[in-house]
Amino acid sequence: MDPPKPSSPQSSHPGTLTLTPLATLTPPAQSRTWQTTPHPTLPIAATSSSDKSVRIYSLTSFTLLSSITGGHKRSVRTTTWKPGLKGQSVLATGSFDASVGLWRRWDENGGGGDDDDADEVEISGRGGGSGGGVGGADGDEEGADPDEDEEWQFALILDGHDSEVKCVAFSAGGNLLATCSRDKSVWIWEEVGTDDWETVAVLQEHAGDVKSVAWHPSEECVASASYDDEVRLWREDVDDWGCVAVLRGHGGTVWMCQWEAERNEIGKEGGGGGGALRWEGEGVGADDVDAETEGEKSKAAWIQRRRNAGPRLVTCSDDMSIRIWRKQPRDRGPKQSPYSIIRSGSSEEDWVEETILPQRHERAVYAVAWSQKTGLLASCSGDGKIVIYKERWKEDVVQTNGESQHINTSESLSEAPLASTAEDADDPMDTSEPLLDSRPASDTPLDPASQPPPPPSMTTMGGTELPAISSNDPATSKANRPVSSTTITPKPTPSTSTSITTPHPDTPHPEPTRSDQPTTINTNQPASETEWTIIAEVEGAHSVFEVNHVCWAPRADRGRTREGEEVLLSTGDDGVVKVWVLS
Repeated sequence: MDPPKPSSPQSSHPGTLTLTPLATLTPPAQSRTWQTTPHPTLPIAATSSSDKSVRIYSLTSFTLLSSITGGHKRSVRTTTWKPGLKGQSVLATGSFDASVGLWRRWDENGGGGDDDDADEVEISGRGGGSGGGVGGADGDEEGADPDEDEEWQFALILDGHDSEVKCVAFSAGGNLLATCSRDKSVWIWEEVGTDDWETVAVLQEHAGDVKSVAWHPSEECVASASYDDEVRLWREDVDDWGCVAVLRGHGGTVWMCQWEAERNEIGKEGGGGGGALRWEGEGVGADDVDAETEGEKSKAAWIQRRRNAGPRLVTCSDDMSIRIWRKQPRDRGPKQSPYSIIRSGSSEEDWVEETILPQRHERAVYAVAWSQKTGLLASCSGDGKIVIYKERWKEDVVQTNGESQHINTSESLSEAPLASTAEDADDPMDTSEPLLDSRPASDTPLDPASQPPPPPSMTTMGGTELPAISSNDPATSKANRPVSSTTITPKPTPSTSTSITTPHPDTPHPEPTRSDQPTTINTNQPASETEWTIIAEVEGAHSVFEVNHVCWAPRADRGRTREGEEVLLSTGDDGVVKVWVLS
């Protein structure tokens, strides 16, 4: 049977903007590429591939600058750049060989990304550092000049995980490194000297593979997402790391989590008319605003609550949903002496599910990217789609029976419900030695009417599980209601349901069961003043191949038209990294 013919990416959603291909990073890898990570300050990006290599591309010329090979024995699954460095770049790599490597490059020439004519440099696993070669690299061959000035030098190997490393992430300060693995653990490493890292915590409360870790943008708090359908938040209390919150709500593997920017919420204008929310009263409290309408005063109060809560967290899952979570600030008690050995209050945090984004994907959502400049969200999936979301103010608020209800007179985001689809028996994102054509091109649709109701969104609040109140609950979403010009969406009523369990080839043990606990509803939750809408969508972004990862990066090519303009990078099973512009 002939393989399906490649097709050009096509936009299938009548959004306000268009996602257009700008370039392809060349030459591409010849095997599956997992992830692309832009440098925090230089116009370069690192890609991790199943061919055991990392490629460094220029985002100015979209060409290959370096290839880092010989460091790992199996697929390189993930990469991350160390922030806050000047004059050098440090790259961490995580591999299916259970090791984490650290690589260093001195940036005398500005990183090479600004030079359109930069030569391609082949970098081996040779080099100094206290760790030697990763997994017995072949770099120390006889006759090699030890004083040779190599572009990328291997610095260190971090060993400890028992199975494949799925994600690595530096903290905002760069002194901490989080790694997670198929062995169900999260490791926290601390830098105690140059190329000297020590383990400070091994966190083992997840009941399945840990797929993703992400650090808070300004605090030493790390989030982890797992095959056990949960997201956990970890902080250091005195001298010990512990879990401070468990976010439950997804009905399948949580593939990725990412934090919102520290000041991403209100007041920034994005390129192409697709930026974050803007309101002229930004920076003041609700009582300080001489608002002309109650709606404006309500928005001001919402802004203040958002700032008090801090950055939100976005997660994506095998259940095809994308969810946003928000912290519930607690009232501050009396100031405690730092010398006291008695700790007042609990270290647990209260988090609620703020919203579920409009569902457009028909298969597992593998990655989400929250723009640190514009506040736009991008997602990619096994269905080959890339979707762009924008947060906006709701149109109006009315009072009905003493409760806030929102009237939305804008265009419907989804004219008809999407049918659910069965996932492949194999886990596409966790194949140890993957093949490009190892999965079927299509799945058998399931009858939505025969499916069980979705599980309630749960979160831990003060040690008690309670259903989270979401203004975009699937049971009351537009996709499941008759389309009309004016729709009134009341607050959903919490309900109970059993969680959905799906088979997973990487985990031989059965899915853990959770006992029912008494629930307490916080009835003082204010209704959200915002909603998310789809502004662009592309089908077949990588032809017939799955899209494994998306991320935003500053635009650095000569076609840039304004300061702060961004591009979207997508990484696919075809080994290709594509560059997109939103216009």
